[in-house]
Amino acid sequence: DTVIDDFDNGAFSTSTVAVGIPCSAVGGVRSVLVLDSGVMPVPSVMDLVPGEGHLDLAIGNDPGNYGIGYGSFLSGGSPLNLDLTGSDRIVVELSFASPTFMALILESGDFPFSDSAFFDIEISGPGVYEFPFSAPELGFIDLSDIDSIELNFFGGPGGVMQPFVNYRIESIRAVLAS
Repeated sequence: DTVIDDFDNGAFSTSTVAVGIPCSAVGGVRSVLVLDSGVMPVPSVMDLVPGEGHLDLAIGNDPGNYGIGYGSFLSGGSPLNLDLTGSDRIVVELSFASPTFMALILESGDFPFSDSAFFDIEISGPGVYEFPFSAPELGFIDLSDIDSIELNFFGGPGGVMQPFVNYRIESIRAVLAS
């Protein structure tokens, strides 16, 4: 397995954007985006406490889009140049979750000739969710040179995330079927 992020270090707490948070994830930095749909009294908050081994996202009363990224995501880091050819999927483990959509965005290649792929799945609650590299959406990505990995949460029943719901991400890994 290649651990993308085990969320064991790199403390932060934000209701907006945090770029280039030093941590032990791939690339050495993590960037996050908390983008509520409007301005309401209770904002969403994404945070990580060192040593707890998870990242928490508490949705406020005006849900929007939320992202976690590595490499050149949000210009928070340098291209990863990560070789994932020994893996066949990205696996995300959630211990708290409500129905919504989760998307994986991968970028490969050097600008201005880079390729990006967007692959979303519906999540129904806590569990282990997989983004197989065999999916047509990821077919043209060069797995030998992944420069950016981004995980987004958005939508849900009726097209929006539900307010006042908590999400907990335990890990993101690239794995090979055994």
